[in-house]
Amino acid sequence: MHITVHRPGQVVALDTTPLPEKVRDGVFGEPVSAHLTLALDVFTHSAVAFRLTLVSDTSVDIAMLLRDVMMPLPMRDGWGPDMEWPYPGVPASVVADFAGYRVAGLPFFTPETVTTDHGSVYKSHALVDAQRVLGCNILLARTLRPQDKAAVERAFGAMRSLLFEHLPGYTGVDVADRGADPETDAVLTMAQMERLVAEWTVRVWRNRALGEHAPAWGPGEEHSPNTLFAAAMSQGGFALQVPRPELYYELLPAHQVKVHAQRGVKIGGLWYGRSDPALEPYEGKRSARGGRHKGDIPAWQRTRLKHFPHQPNEQEGGTQDGTFRPARKAHHDSGGPKASKRVHRAPNRPHVRAGTLGYGPHSLGGGDGCQVPAIDRDAGSCGGQDGGAARRHRQPGTGRVNTPTRS
Repeated sequence: MHITVHRPGQVVALDTTPLPEKVRDGVFGEPVSAHLTLALDVFTHSAVAFRLTLVSDTSVDIAMLLRDVMMPLPMRDGWGPDMEWPYPGVPASVVADFAGYRVAGLPFFTPETVTTDHGSVYKSHALVDAQRVLGCNILLARTLRPQDKAAVERAFGAMRSLLFEHLPGYTGVDVADRGADPETDAVLTMAQMERLVAEWTVRVWRNRALGEHAPAWGPGEEHSPNTLFAAAMSQGGFALQVPRPELYYELLPAHQVKVHAQRGVKIGGLWYGRSDPALEPYEGKRSARGGRHKGDIPAWQRTRLKHFPHQPNEQEGGTQDGTFRPARKAHHDSGGPKASKRVHRAPNRPHVRAGTLGYGPHSLGGGDGCQVPAIDRDAGSCGGQDGGAARRHRQPGTGRVNTPTRS
């Protein structure tokens, strides 16, 4: 299978590989292994998005990674003007006014076709729904044909030789490359590793000559990802589009659950929302809807709830005494003795299994977890540059850790 790619975003190659580094889950955490998921634009060879996870990625991680491809990358503290949006035709000030913050020099666009392997995460129902919401096509590569996404496979090798093998805690690809004690050498946390990869991607990879790769219209020329994207902008223009904030909630998985009057709702063996005001309107009510989810609230009467695994506050859209926030208002059904709820849960299930919080440059501005849209400032955002803490933490002045209760 051979496809000639003519523009950025036409084909985006997606793959996951074990990170050849030992990292720490927190400053005082133990050395752990991580996974790197990379989205590479085949035309420009730009690493347009990536995510680090402490366990293998899930369908929600992939959906959020595709959303990251569509989001402008915010500038970080300490990044100089050389890392800001550099492309001609659309000044950096215009992009900053449009996005609401200073934008780094990394392309963003809506992918048309996404090429992946045959992993179960890429064929799940959740990712099929995300494909419909995003408007892109997920094209599986041929079985036992890694050359169908050779660009991203080669990018992993380049990142390993140019970046990872020079960092402490490098584990290599086999025993011969493994250091004497990478667990002891591991000093970088997940947040520090994410910031380092993001900075290296914008500063080094975007300006590095691609060697043998050249576009079809200039086979003998030498190009970098930056020059290829600038040439594509001059030839076909650039669609300055940022996804709406509601897209974040639409990509979250939905769960059909019952509302218990005393205990709230149960997801993944854990109870949430006990005595939460957001669930009070549904107590003692039942929908007349039949079928598979008999008694569930119809789609036009649902209130989509979002789980925040950390301490909620008014800035982030949560309540002071609960763990849910309504994403939008709903018309409640008046019916029988029970109620059920369609609940949207945050990606990577950080409340179910420790160390599953995904780290990505678009969702993590300051190195902490951010579970809300970066551009939705009025509806509880992280503002792009300073991410809100999305991991469990101890409340100041008390000995209480803000974690869900297990049944």
